[in-house]
Amino acid sequence: MELREILEHFKKEGKITDQDIEDVLGPSEDLRNFTKTLHTLFCRKNHDTDCTFEQEEVFDEAWKAPAHEEWLEQSRDFLEEYKVHETDAGRWLAAAIHIIKSENSTTLAFIAKYINEYGDQAF
Repeated sequence: MELREILEHFKKEGKITDQDIEDVLGPSEDLRNFTKTLHTLFCRKNHDTDCTFEQEEVFDEAWKAPAHEEWLEQSRDFLEEYKVHETDAGRWLAAAIHIIKSENSTTLAFIAKYINEYGDQAF
């Protein structure tokens, strides 16, 4: 059993919180992937000169660096506002991107088909 699994067990028992787990292990893989995707989609800074997120990626402690902390905070705010758990966030965002990129994204029929195909996991 891995440390994250043990900590998740304690969380289910109400002994620790998500924040406690993150304090020990750093952000979950789901939250890191979601944060990277949000950064890729929404960062408006010039990545050659102004954005340090990509530059921080080379550090062992990248997720404690300023730009990563900033985007983690934005990710958490997004998840809280839309009441999406981080384990579902990647699928939720992928579904939204798929719908936006689709040639049929303006039709209700396409959206209905997509939701029927993916069910609860569509969002």
